[in-house]
Amino acid sequence: TFVVFDGVMANSDVYLNGELLGHRPYGYVSFVYELTPHLHAGKNVIAVKVDDSQQPASRWYPGAGINRQVRLITTGDAHIVPWGTFVTTPAVSADSATIHIRSTVTNESAAPANLSLRVRLTAPNGSAVLAGKEISSAQPLDLAPGATGDLTAEATLPKPDRWDLDHPVLYTVHATLLRNGKAVDEEDVPFGIREFHFDPDQGFFLNGVHHKVYGVALHTDGGAVGTAVPLAVWERRLAELRKLGVNAIRTAHNP
Repeated sequence: TFVVFDGVMANSDVYLNGELLGHRPYGYVSFVYELTPHLHAGKNVIAVKVDDSQQPASRWYPGAGINRQVRLITTGDAHIVPWGTFVTTPAVSADSATIHIRSTVTNESAAPANLSLRVRLTAPNGSAVLAGKEISSAQPLDLAPGATGDLTAEATLPKPDRWDLDHPVLYTVHATLLRNGKAVDEEDVPFGIREFHFDPDQGFFLNGVHHKVYGVALHTDGGAVGTAVPLAVWERRLAELRKLGVNAIRTAHNP
């Protein structure tokens, strides 16, 4: 069992039932702690202590406390590591796209585990694409207790619906971890299929088309609403910027 914080400003200490799980000085980055060793039957208490007294810590007041989403995640004792599934598209054209999936998995059980990966792919409209036999998976892993390894899969998708500035369509990889053929964990990863590159003489190309980059710099806050920003604020902001011709953002100079 894990708890995931998308952002706590700042210098946070997280406790479970009085046991310190960890310290995170930085307020702009996500982090995760495992709760399993400290859980007991009945009531459990997660406490978050924040020290944001050293202000100004930025060019503005960045807020204090839990200002982004928090999630509780429960898996099997053999599972995909947090943020462990990574999707790339190493070859993209109008005719086909290569989709590569890598899941980093770990065995936290007391016995060896035979682990394999099952992958499904859905199109931007939600329909299934490619049959299971068309997505080739690596051989199963035999992981010793406490060991970590990678499972991979790859597929070739004909006539991909490519992501573009005015056509921001996303596919989704559904990766399921199997232990002895039984599902024990899963992760969904949305992604766009597109090819881009920078040419030193001509600039930026997306799917073979040259674009001027008209960018703005954005920071984490939502102006008057502070730093615990509802998603609707971001949706409105990005939509208004698009009307002005913006096609790129610098999110921050933070990691």
